[in-house]
Amino acid sequence: MRRIARVLFGWFDVGIALVLHVRGRWRLHRGDPAAAARLFEAAAARAPGSFAPLLALTRAYLRRRDLVLARRALARAREASPARFAREASAAMRAEGFDLATLAAGGGARAGAAADGERPERGTLVVTSPARVARAALPFGDCRDLDEYTRFRSMPAITSAEIASTDWDAIIDDLQDG
Repeated sequence: MRRIARVLFGWFDVGIALVLHVRGRWRLHRGDPAAAARLFEAAAARAPGSFAPLLALTRAYLRRRDLVLARRALARAREASPARFAREASAAMRAEGFDLATLAAGGGARAGAAADGERPERGTLVVTSPARVARAALPFGDCRDLDEYTRFRSMPAITSAEIASTDWDAIIDDLQDG
């Protein structure tokens, strides 16, 4: 009797996870990545080891421009199903405007560049808005890697008092001096 109940509740959890995943995809399609991320997390919790909600969760975090959580979800998706990850992850990340190799590796530098004494290459992460599909990933602004991007995003906004107190003539002179 307990075994039958366990099987039935297992199927019940899978069914609920499927419903949450579909609702999350709908939210993502409608342009609400925060709500979609919550639904995908709930779907992944209901069906642990399921690949589809984790890959969709990565896409939701990428649309929110939360690269740290996106990398974590991508790593969880790789652990859940390495075969499906190899088949599907690259196209899904490209559709969001990201390069899978750099996003999954996280370093952004070429392997072996530090050992050769060369200057490491810039990583390629974000290209365009998620509405347009990117053909090729471009450098992510002026940030060298994900850590620099995270530090930049955590900086507070420049206030109008700071702008008013800036000596612009001195800045222009410094820039012209070289």
